[in-house]
Amino acid sequence: MASGWEPSRWRAQLAEHYARQPVFAIVSGAAEGDWTPVHEFCEQNHVPCVLPQTDVPPVEGAEDGFYSLYFSKGLALEAATLGHHLTSGREPSARGGILQVLRCGSQAEHAAMELTKALEPHSVLRTRCIDPSTRLTAATWQTVLRRRCGLLVVWLGPEDLIGLSALAWQRDALAGITRIYFSSSLIGDDRSVLSPPLLTKAFLLHPFVSPDDFNQHAWRTLAWLKTTGIDTHDRRASVNALFAATVVADALSLPRTLASRDYFVERIEHMIGRRRFRPPTLQ
Repeated sequence: MASGWEPSRWRAQLAEHYARQPVFAIVSGAAEGDWTPVHEFCEQNHVPCVLPQTDVPPVEGAEDGFYSLYFSKGLALEAATLGHHLTSGREPSARGGILQVLRCGSQAEHAAMELTKALEPHSVLRTRCIDPSTRLTAATWQTVLRRRCGLLVVWLGPEDLIGLSALAWQRDALAGITRIYFSSSLIGDDRSVLSPPLLTKAFLLHPFVSPDDFNQHAWRTLAWLKTTGIDTHDRRASVNALFAATVVADALSLPRTLASRDYFVERIEHMIGRRRFRPPTLQ
């Protein structure tokens, strides 16, 4: 788990650990923030980096990497999916334009940049970057939304949505906003933070299957984790970690795999390619 480190120091720290104890591969690593430093380390040292738990894989240059394998493009995928949806002609007219809101310096900046790129030059998109020290109360949200918009895109976590949920109870506070898009990667599975009047306008972006369908697709894995006493508080992280470990174990079942990291990566790509693919969804 890389959480708590300074991202600017990650490559040096990884290099130090690797020099002290070389490893064959990094399996299901995890970090808060941009995964790019870890990606660059893996590519530079030809160390397979298999299915890390990150919502912010590198946006630029990831396709050129050979040793890094990801579940998805994370927040960037959500933004690209929303951009395609908004420019497909299926979205109601956004009178007043589109406003996206995020915290300055947060991992959501990748999503905001991706959405901006996807919508140019199709629509009027404004971006409001909130200072990390600003508390997003109902009054703050009222100020943010003072300039009317037709569609609102919120790249924020649950703690920042409490004020918006409270504001939604006020009469006509969200008048003119036809739809509000949220990232399920950022708010998680718990929708209780979204008040009933907010839910009437809410749409969730999912890089995987929706939370409502998750148990149906992962019930065998969740049952196994429960019987073994493994914590599944974060269902997605638990299921993804087990999937990554299983894929690696299957790939290493062939003796020749340990002789070549390149063959190991190709073997995993082949195995994952044969598994069922679920496209990103908007709910």
